[in-house]
Amino acid sequence: MTKAVDSIKAKLAAGDYGDLDAEVFQTLEVRPTHYYVQFSPADEKQESILKRDSTMVLSDYPLDYEFSDAFFKTRPDLTNRKIPQYYVAVPVDKKIPTEVPHKILEELFIPEELPAFNPKPTPFAKVSALQTQAIKNDELVLGHLLDKAYSISGYSEQLQKKETDEGGTEMPESRYIGPQWTPSGTIMIWDDNIGSTTTTTIVGYEERPCEDDDERREPIMCSYPIYETVTTTTPGSYVPLEGAQVLIRQLFTVRQGITDANGYFSTGTVRGRARYIIQWERYHYSIRSGTIGQAETRGPKQRSAWNYNIQDGSLSQYYGMIHSAAHDYYYGDRFGLTSPPQNDFFSTQMKIGAYEESATSSSVHQRGDWTLGLLAHIHIKKWESPCESVYGVTIHELAHAAHSDLDRESYNDLVWDGWISPCLPSAESCDNPGPTGNRNRRLLETWATTVEIAFALKRYRDEFNQPDYEYEKRLSSINNSGNFQYFTIDQENHYTSGGWDMIDDFNQRSDFGSNFPLDQVEGYSITQLENALVGAEYWNAWKDNIKSLYHNETEEYLDELFANWED
Repeated sequence: MTKAVDSIKAKLAAGDYGDLDAEVFQTLEVRPTHYYVQFSPADEKQESILKRDSTMVLSDYPLDYEFSDAFFKTRPDLTNRKIPQYYVAVPVDKKIPTEVPHKILEELFIPEELPAFNPKPTPFAKVSALQTQAIKNDELVLGHLLDKAYSISGYSEQLQKKETDEGGTEMPESRYIGPQWTPSGTIMIWDDNIGSTTTTTIVGYEERPCEDDDERREPIMCSYPIYETVTTTTPGSYVPLEGAQVLIRQLFTVRQGITDANGYFSTGTVRGRARYIIQWERYHYSIRSGTIGQAETRGPKQRSAWNYNIQDGSLSQYYGMIHSAAHDYYYGDRFGLTSPPQNDFFSTQMKIGAYEESATSSSVHQRGDWTLGLLAHIHIKKWESPCESVYGVTIHELAHAAHSDLDRESYNDLVWDGWISPCLPSAESCDNPGPTGNRNRRLLETWATTVEIAFALKRYRDEFNQPDYEYEKRLSSINNSGNFQYFTIDQENHYTSGGWDMIDDFNQRSDFGSNFPLDQVEGYSITQLENALVGAEYWNAWKDNIKSLYHNETEEYLDELFANWED
């Protein structure tokens, strides 16, 4: 910046830049406005201090270099260093958290952040001619300064174009940063379980006289495509992605926007070209790319709106479905249920690991204090699964986390007897946890399954108006269906339909036969069932709490419902 100022002053002295008010430029003071800071948190407690400050948009890679897409695909994981280093530009008057190890890498002068170059909007009728000229002068000062600074520092790709003379010849040194503009756009995501899509497809070509050559004796023949409208047989459509954090990044300058219910976003203003990025993170949760680091979708670098359709089968779709579930649970209407652990003084930001593998998803059941580092609290391993399955499993694991916050003592006892003790090296078999382990697993997994069903129905049946929708995770090993009410009693002992059976009015046995659960219970609310979890340390304790807390006309059938899955 100092070199840019000196260069422009020299040209002003030589009579160049005739459009620029030299006096205004001479008064410009180049002084630090921001610090470029590298934070190196040693543990999760120190990292949480950074994550609680919503004014800092952190990156786990340096900002002063334009990395290639290949870098983000191949950079090594952070297993050996569990907490990443973070980079951010902070205003010089902002208090830097001293309890987190950090280093000031550079002093920055970011003139576009100065109030002088960001005047408050004034009604047009009240702007005098003198004020208008002053604003124009400030714009020229900033434009010339940024043009020169970007060129000197080797970031000329931020600039817009080269101007040409009337003959089309490029004029030397005529790249320009361009006026202020507001990045915006719409983000849509393909969901294979919502609606269907009609497309127009070329099915062949035909030869016929060229349309602009009808008067010739021997017309020239042209090839024209034959179009046919084909309705896709695989269901799916693009739907708005709500609640996603879109960043516009221009070296150290970062602007932020959140997509609304229509997928639309807009950010603060910038000048010149800038990179669009979807950072799959919100204040309360962060989606991790396996063990590599923060999950991001890198968009184009441009000076125009970004309208992006996230395609089926892409990694961004995977992140997007995990995000949709987390966003609904944290920020949506969650039926009055307890939130999963939130980012506050007593808890850390929820880390959700998205793994490109198909295996059993899980959550860290018994969380220690500040010991997990980069290790995700939730591990989603539903790569290449249907959208509703990725969504539902994410909800399921978040429900476990919310259960742990609701009653930590009872939850930890359930987990120890259900999942930890039976799976220790000294235990006989994790697959056969015994009577105590079975009843504890059944309560844990039935509750999370109940929440999973409720959110899936809300998304697909209610919000996207599909009245005949049934939640199916497509578990091909069981009846080619994941609808929990299609399971016989023998097929599933832990992930049961018991919770949802207390809410709905459908009796499986009367419709499907004696191998299915006998369900004559109905009419409980999901919040009533959650409240009854407090103090419940085994399967039937949940039932006893429900009986004592609430009166329901079908409560006399609770014993037989719970007995469907007794050992």
